[in-house]
Amino acid sequence: VFVWQRAAARAAGHADPQPGAVTAIQRFGSALNLNVHFHTVVPDGVFVVAGGGADGAVQFVRLPPPTDDDVAWICDRVCRRVLGHLGARDGDAADAEAGDDEEAGVELALLAESVTPPPSAQAEPCRPPGRRRALTAEIDNFTLHADCLVDAPDRAGLERLLRYGARPPFAHTRLSRTPTGNVAYRLRRPWASGQTEIVVPPLVFLRRLAALIPPPRQNQLRYHGVLAGHARLRPALAALVPPPEPSRAPSGSHAAHAAQRPGTAPAARPARRLLWAELFRRVFREDLLVCPRCDGKVVVLTAALEPTVARLILAHLGLPTDPVRIARARAPPQAEFWPDDDWPDRDLDPTASA
Repeated sequence: VFVWQRAAARAAGHADPQPGAVTAIQRFGSALNLNVHFHTVVPDGVFVVAGGGADGAVQFVRLPPPTDDDVAWICDRVCRRVLGHLGARDGDAADAEAGDDEEAGVELALLAESVTPPPSAQAEPCRPPGRRRALTAEIDNFTLHADCLVDAPDRAGLERLLRYGARPPFAHTRLSRTPTGNVAYRLRRPWASGQTEIVVPPLVFLRRLAALIPPPRQNQLRYHGVLAGHARLRPALAALVPPPEPSRAPSGSHAAHAAQRPGTAPAARPARRLLWAELFRRVFREDLLVCPRCDGKVVVLTAALEPTVARLILAHLGLPTDPVRIARARAPPQAEFWPDDDWPDRDLDPTASA
C-alpha cells in the first residue's frame, strides 16, 4: 500500500511523501476458527514537509482513490511476498512435525485443529459466484477489500471501525452450555446451510481457544510509517489535529467536566487524553460518575493516593480495607487432557472427569 501511495504522490509532484497506517492483527474467524487477517486503517493521502526542509510544516496531501487494478496489483504483491516467506519456513515446520521440537509440534497440532471446521459444522452448499465487489481482489485465497471509507468529520464512524478491528475473538454473550455438558456458540449470522450455532465438547472448545492466543511478546496493534512510535515526523502531526467543536466535545474530557462546575473557566487548550471514568465506561459500559441513587452527576473532589488515608476512608464506609489476595497460577493436568496416542484424531469424552 505504501509503495502505491508513494508512487501516486510522486506522480503528483510531491517529493519525499510519508504515508502512515494503523493495523489490527486478528487471528480468529466467526466460528471459533483460526483465520489470520489484518484490519488496516490507511489515510487517503500522504504527509509531506512544506518546502522540503527539516524545519517546514507538515502538510497532509490527499491522493486520488485507488482503482480496481490498483487493488489487484497490491493483492498480487502481498500474495507473492507472503508465499515466498512461508516457503522459506517449510523446513522449520517439517522439523517440528518430525518431533524435533515437542512444544512446536503441539502448537502445530493446535493450529491444524483450529483451521478445520468444528465437528458439529455442517457442510455448506456450494454457492454460485456472486457479483464482483468494487475495490476487492482475490488471488490464491488472498483477499484484499478496500471499499470502506470513513469521512474525516465522522469521528463516531471512525471509532466504530477501530473498535471492530480491535474486537475480541468471540462474544461471551453467545456462549452457552447444553444439557449434555457441551459448549454451544451461537453464530452471528446463519450459514448458507441454515446452521445457527456450533456445539463442541469443552476440551475441544479450550483447544480451539488456545490456538487463537497470539504469540508471546507480539503486539496485535501495529503503527506504520509516519505514525510509528519513533517516526521523525510523528511529533509534528499534532499540529494537524483540529480542535474539537464545543458542541462535540467528548463527555470524558477535562474541558467538559470543568465546564459543568460553576465558577470554573474551561482550559484554553482542551486535553486530548480521556479521563479514567470515560475509559472505564467505554470498556465496561458503566459510568462511575453517575450516582446510582439519584442519577445525578458525581463530582470528584479529591483522590486518596496514600494507602493509610484510603484504608481509613474504606473502614469508615464499612468496606474491606485489605486488597484481594490472588492465588498463584497452577499448571493444568496436561497428561489428562490430551492422550499421546490419538490426540487430536478423536475428541475426549466430555462427561469424563478431569
